[in-house]
Amino acid sequence: MKYYVYARSAMQSPDAIIAQVKKCMQYANEKGFLIEEVFIDDGFSGLDNDRPGYKKLLKTALNGDTIIVASAGSLTRDFAKVSELGNRYSLVLLDKIAL
Repeated sequence: MKYYVYARSAMQSPDAIIAQVKKCMQYANEKGFLIEEVFIDDGFSGLDNDRPGYKKLLKTALNGDTIIVASAGSLTRDFAKVSELGNRYSLVLLDKIAL
């Protein structure tokens, strides 16, 4: 099993991306997870599934791998897609767990 981090911001906001990545990396470090790669889409809407980082993440991660995101909305705004992704990967949605 491999571990990945994904961060996205609709408005180009390096600070928002850095905050998301930091939060995800902190969680991974606390759990002892070695992050293979961090995928970023800065300036892309979550409604757009044609994001370069998102597409690369989905090509890289295998069934059962873990994807850590700050929130489901960071991954996609299509919540049916979140459910679909949750069936394929182990999703860690940090806004849904107590840190």
